[in-house]
Amino acid sequence: KNDDDNNTTNKHVVIKRLSNLQFLSTKDFNLVYQQLDQEIKIHARLNSSHILKFISSTIKESTFGQVEIQLVYPYAAYGSCSDLLSVNFNTGLPYQVILFILFSLLQALVYLKANFVVHRSVRPEHVLVFDDGSVRLSCFRHAVGMNDVY
Repeated sequence: KNDDDNNTTNKHVVIKRLSNLQFLSTKDFNLVYQQLDQEIKIHARLNSSHILKFISSTIKESTFGQVEIQLVYPYAAYGSCSDLLSVNFNTGLPYQVILFILFSLLQALVYLKANFVVHRSVRPEHVLVFDDGSVRLSCFRHAVGMNDVY
């Protein structure tokens, strides 16, 4: 729920939960943590209408010692392009829709290039379609900042 200038609106979100992390060895937990830290650092600095917005992250530990990391993102009402193809358009999307999706995806990639980020995992599951018709690139798990490589 967001409160902008006393105008309260409800927004749906998706919470990506990574749980049972307490069962990982210290070495594996540190590796998972470093990968998530890198993903969050890259994703959080991006600000484009063609990139899925990163809202927040939290680390929770229960009284029983269970560790969970939560990543919060806006909800994509129509899911991914992969979802659309498998559920609604199993014979393919109309070419006008394909053009619109490709145009939005190319704008996302141009934005990433201008911000020295390489996504490295562009595929239908990572292209999300929202109820307002917008298309956004998601999943920055494999992304790398070109400035971070050297």
